[in-house]
Amino acid sequence: MTLIEKILKRYFDTGKIEVKLDENIKINRKYSVIKLGNHIEKVIPASEKRNLKKYCQYLLYEDKEQKYSLFANPKTGKIVKIDIKDEKYFPAEDLKIGDYLTEEKMEKYEIYYDEDDEDVWLSEVVKELAIVTELIGKYPNQKEKILWYVWFDYKEYSF
Repeated sequence: MTLIEKILKRYFDTGKIEVKLDENIKINRKYSVIKLGNHIEKVIPASEKRNLKKYCQYLLYEDKEQKYSLFANPKTGKIVKIDIKDEKYFPAEDLKIGDYLTEEKMEKYEIYYDEDDEDVWLSEVVKELAIVTELIGKYPNQKEKILWYVWFDYKEYSF
């Protein structure tokens, strides 16, 4: 797939190649009760609403334990981005924090490096998922280690 096809597919749902999720791949798109599109005030405790901050053009909520952050559209209250650093959460059985991105995983989820953002990997199979990594080891034996996940509404949020 060419770069142009990837861009068209990712942002405009067009392109020559249609990507379908393998029936055997199970993806957990929820973190606790939180998922993209939820209203931010419905998922954070009432006592925490005062901790909402303005961040760029979004509302930002960070939990006290720093396991996750929520970004919401201030006009609608709709969650458009979730950063998850909780090691107990994983979107798929073979994508856990601390694991390495292997060629097998990259092929399975069609993961590619986001050239606009350092240490961020995107998936053609799961468009709303970004994986943040850290390069471990010395050249030529370096590996990408998963640090955290980002779920984002690619139509409303861009990195």
